[in-house]
Amino acid sequence: MTERTLSDPDAENGLRAQAEAVGRALADDLRRVLSDLPDFQWRPQTLAALLHQTVATAGRTLRAVGHPNPLGTLLQAPGPQPLRRVLVAARDAGADDRLVGAAVASVDAFDQLLREQEGGRAAFASVLSSWIPEARREFELRRRQALFRAYSEWRGAQQDVELASMVISRSKEPGALDVTMVQGLFGVMRHRPDVQVEIEAIEMIEIEGEREPSAVEIGGRKQSGPFGVGRLDRFCLNPPAKLNTITTGDQRRQTLASKSYGSDSLADCIVAHHHEGAMKLEELKGEHRTPYLLNIQATPVHKLLLDLWVANDLLVERDPELFVYAVHGKVPAWPLQPDRELDRIDTLDEVELFEGNSPRLAVPEVPTYVPMMKEVLFHLGLQPSEFRVARVAMDYPVFGTQSILRHPLRTD
Repeated sequence: MTERTLSDPDAENGLRAQAEAVGRALADDLRRVLSDLPDFQWRPQTLAALLHQTVATAGRTLRAVGHPNPLGTLLQAPGPQPLRRVLVAARDAGADDRLVGAAVASVDAFDQLLREQEGGRAAFASVLSSWIPEARREFELRRRQALFRAYSEWRGAQQDVELASMVISRSKEPGALDVTMVQGLFGVMRHRPDVQVEIEAIEMIEIEGEREPSAVEIGGRKQSGPFGVGRLDRFCLNPPAKLNTITTGDQRRQTLASKSYGSDSLADCIVAHHHEGAMKLEELKGEHRTPYLLNIQATPVHKLLLDLWVANDLLVERDPELFVYAVHGKVPAWPLQPDRELDRIDTLDEVELFEGNSPRLAVPEVPTYVPMMKEVLFHLGLQPSEFRVARVAMDYPVFGTQSILRHPLRTD
């Protein structure tokens, strides 16, 4: 087994060149063999029947041969042993012996390449996917989905959507900004009756002050709730969650009161709170004082949605940024924190920008989201058209990570 350090550019370039050569030869030789088969058709079911192989093996073989990138060929191809079985069957079905022999040699080279890699094919697939953006996106999604399934079964709970929307606008208080938060958990479900399901608030950094948050007025009155903030129950998709409060010292934690499980336990929880003059413009000057929204993933969730609604008169030319860090028991990181650089995770998740009244802000999983935000803004005396929204929509965020959406603002 060959040891390589891929942080060395020469080693990485050498491995990539070798992989491209192997993938190119494998695709070419397999294509020649398949094209030499009598009655060959480019369909997995037809090839599987012709060679007496599984449809899955036939499909992966065809995808490997048809991939335009030789690195993609190696990602899509079945393993060396299934490929050898395909080639033996192709010879029996009438393919030329010389073409089959050349393809066997290419499969042997593929096998040798895999044997030289630390961690086997799974680790090599991770390396390959880093060189092909579309393949890496698919690779990451599959792995994150697998982690979600495993952790939700082990933890005994899950949720469909977790969202946090932060609204930042100028305050009546000179030199200050108001901050309004809307936080929602949708489709919270307990898998087993013996599991306590915690309803966890999404963390907010840089807006905590001495003042207590006030409840947002919805429907002409302030609504109380378990966090001392306004609950927006009428925008729930499932029954509003009934909560128990567990107090330990100064810490208050909320759990689902219901003991039901499975689909009977489905519940939503949406709260909103308003902080007048929470941010002082003078204090926001400097690289590390840029406002940001932070979420630590503690519960398995299908989708995480982070939205920053920033008033148009606060926008600057610099774009918002997404930072993802591994936490695993450590205190939360702040963006570009030097001593947490090793914890930072490179991800293909991106920040999207929308006008506040854009129809593209609709969230298919939460059809009440846009009407809810319009009503919150209305009761604050604001309009969606006065804002631009920076959004991160992340499928299957990984347990033990924190996501930070940072947005530069005008400070004058």
